[in-house]
Amino acid sequence: ITSRMKFWGGNDGYSASLTANFGFGEITSNIGLFYMMGFFFVLTYFLLKLFVNAPAGKVLKGMMENEGRMIALGYNPKTYKMFAYLIAGSMAGLAGGLYIYKTQFVSPALFSVHMGAEVMIMVFIGGMGTIFGPALGAGAFVFLQNYISTMTDRWPLILGLLFIAIVLLKRGGILHLLQFVATFGLKLFKSSRNAPVDKHVKGKDQAS
Repeated sequence: ITSRMKFWGGNDGYSASLTANFGFGEITSNIGLFYMMGFFFVLTYFLLKLFVNAPAGKVLKGMMENEGRMIALGYNPKTYKMFAYLIAGSMAGLAGGLYIYKTQFVSPALFSVHMGAEVMIMVFIGGMGTIFGPALGAGAFVFLQNYISTMTDRWPLILGLLFIAIVLLKRGGILHLLQFVATFGLKLFKSSRNAPVDKHVKGKDQAS
């Protein structure tokens, strides 16, 4: 539908010449855009963190784990799901608005099912049920798409293997894998530090 709409420029897309200006000067350099988008990234992260820790966020988390139990407690899942959909749509709209400042172009491909599938893959690879996980998944996806694709045309195969590995390991994404590795490494570090102390104490007990 969007590819046939003249308002969006049809199949050719729509070019725009926009400059970000929040009242303290125009942002035209790449480093300026980087800091601007980084600011919005940190802002949305903390806003989502507040929402997750709020009562409504805890209800949504409960519905994700066991919707039937939350219904039995008297919560209406449709209301909370609609609220979550509203927040997700707002965040997607903000991301799309910032995207225009970088590319200065809107393509009908952004409204395709393929783009929606890519976003879902980013979320799954990064870690579902987390706030920072989808950002990691998006970074991994963009890295494979922009850098690995210069080495081989079969970069989707590498992405598919990563997707399958996450499913088989059942770790829930890159963020969960990093948390698992960090926890395992911390246990090894603590055990290596405590081992000499235990031997020293044991030697004193035997001498006495």
